[in-house]
Amino acid sequence: MLKTLLVLAVTCTPVFSAPEGRPALPPPVTVLIEFDKPHSVRSIAAMERETAHILQLSGIRVEWLMMKDLAPHAEFSDLVIVHFRGSCGMDEIPMPLDERGVLGLSYASDGEVLPFGEVQCDRVKQSLRSVVPASRFRASEELLGRALGRVVAHEMYHILANDQRHTNDGLTRPGLSARDLVSPELLYPEHAAEAVSRHRNPN
Repeated sequence: MLKTLLVLAVTCTPVFSAPEGRPALPPPVTVLIEFDKPHSVRSIAAMERETAHILQLSGIRVEWLMMKDLAPHAEFSDLVIVHFRGSCGMDEIPMPLDERGVLGLSYASDGEVLPFGEVQCDRVKQSLRSVVPASRFRASEELLGRALGRVVAHEMYHILANDQRHTNDGLTRPGLSARDLVSPELLYPEHAAEAVSRHRNPN
């Protein structure tokens, strides 16, 4: 079995009824998130908003669930699991790291991208040090959340589009700079957005 890491230097579907005259909304993609260290509630809320905004433009609704809140025998129509490694909050300034390291990754096996991703919070924070003044670092939770949201959205492109390749522009490039992570807006290029949309409508 061939296993591949997709690195960023970043079941069946139930039937839903809708009010008469309105089309049924497709079920959301549930993103199950877990942390190996304490995290900032404010940063993670900003991450969720940024990721949902990017995916909404491809017709994908996102529902968030913490691993610790997962009910026994829970079932989902569409599930992605994202593990956040390191300290996901600006209260802790990261130790110097190699800036060429990965920000996030997802996995592939036998040519299929698996619904699992990882985000390296300390690496993302290290990248932000080049664009956030030291005097404002601990107060920049919203910027960290925006950056984390873009890393999550990048990995979800690979997962939802089932595509191991990167694009030449936009959020799905193989490498994102610190300014890319905190710029006012960074989205999927059109062809990547269409590939994500086909996750719902494969035909």
